[in-house]
Order: sequence, then structure tokens, then C-alpha cells
Amino acid sequence: MNASMPPADAPEAEWLARGRALTLQGHVQTALAIYEQASEHFPASSDIRIGLAGLCWQAGQQERAESLLRAWLTDHHNDDASTFLLVDLLREQGRLGDAADAMRTLFTHGPQSVDTVIRAIETLDDYGRQQDAAAIGEAAIANGANDPRLHAYAGMLAIQLRTVRAYAAALRHRHGDDSGCRRVEYSAWARWPAALPRRATSRFRLLPRTTAAFHAQ
Repeated sequence: MNASMPPADAPEAEWLARGRALTLQGHVQTALAIYEQASEHFPASSDIRIGLAGLCWQAGQQERAESLLRAWLTDHHNDDASTFLLVDLLREQGRLGDAADAMRTLFTHGPQSVDTVIRAIETLDDYGRQQDAAAIGEAAIANGANDPRLHAYAGMLAIQLRTVRAYAAALRHRHGDDSGCRRVEYSAWARWPAALPRRATSRFRLLPRTTAAFHAQ
């Protein structure tokens, strides 16, 4: 047996640690062989599947990396880590539409944490997919998410896209009718820019339109 290969009965953690150590040392092909074997011993492990796909990508095997991730996500729809890796892989190839589709698919299979929603919004915004980012944020708000960071991002994207009515519609859906909706909208906007994560505040300052302009619509 290869001296780098853990014993067949070694626990999953040992396989992962050995593969990660070799990757950090630059022995990508050896690490890839370890993850190949580990995937046979632990076929239900998301960590091993993600590690194997990541190493395939690093080794220049983009098609295989994509195939591994898509096959995994077929049966594990809510795996956000696999989704984000797939999205980054597709983006590196310039397939921004496919990347956005993969990200939005994650949110069609049930709710995600607010942190996951915000990370998805930030990722898509960085990729120039503001409409897809806004759609994810508006859906989360319509389903009851009330994190001020999420409202701030949704509002910022609404101004960028000039789709303020979509943001307002998400709020109305959440509250069931228009009663108090204006008050809720104003409250969300009143938190700007303090509620925005630091990475977004510079974008907010560069926006040509103001909160007053929003309320004038």
C-alpha cells in the first residue's frame, strides 16, 4: 500500500487530514488519489465529495469536478457548501448564467440560513448578477426573514436595478396586506447604511440616488 494512504479501516477524519496535509504541501495528485479511495469508503460524506471535486478542479479536471458536484446535489439539494463550490467553478469558466442558475436552485429546495442567503447575494452581486441576487433576497424577505442586513442588501439592489416595487412586494407578501407596509419599508430604509455589512457600504455611497429619491417614487 502507498505509504501516504491511510489504512482501509481508518476513520473519515484521518483520510481528510491526510489529504488536506498533502494538498497544503503541493502534492495534489497524491491527495487526489487519497480522496478517490476515501470516496469509496465514505460515499455519503459531503466533506470528502467536496474535497475530491476541489482537487479535481485544482488538477485541471474541471469537467469531472462539475460532474461530481452536480451528481451530489441531485440527492443533496440543500448542501450549500457544494453549491458554492460549483458556482465558483462555473464562474471561473465564464459561465455566469449557469453559476446563477446553480445558486438559485439551492433556494428552491427549502429555506437557508440568513448568513447563507447573504453570502449568495454577495457572491452573485460580485459576479454582476444583481437581478439573481435581488430575487434571492426578496424571496427570503417574503418568507419572513427579518435580518436588517438582508433588508439593506435588498434595498441597495432595488435601487441599483430600479426595482423598488419588487422589494415592496416582498414586504407586502410577508405582512399579508398593505397595512403598515409603508411603515415597514421606511423602517428598513432608515437602517441604511448602518445595517449594511462593511463590504457593501462603499457601494452604497457610490449610488447616485438617495433614500429621499426612493420615497419620492
